[in-house]
Amino acid sequence: MDPQRLQEAEKSKEKERRIRLREQKKLEEERANEEKKRKAALRAKEPPKKHIGRPIAERSRPPELKKSDQDTINKTNEEEEELAYYFT
Repeated sequence: MDPQRLQEAEKSKEKERRIRLREQKKLEEERANEEKKRKAALRAKEPPKKHIGRPIAERSRPPELKKSDQDTINKTNEEEEELAYYFT
């Protein structure tokens, strides 16, 4: 057999093998996508899961800081009186 024809035959067989592998891979990806879609559809149809176990503890609100408005008013009045005393 001619070595050139033998090389061409090997090359064509290798090419066919790669094409076949490519097609198989594509089919596997399509099957995987279909399976993924099917599972997603089933999950979407299921009712929501009810939480089982210990309930979440409700936390109390931190105490609000009471601002003494009267103190701030007194301080501002004292400052104004001092300023009035020194600058008038």
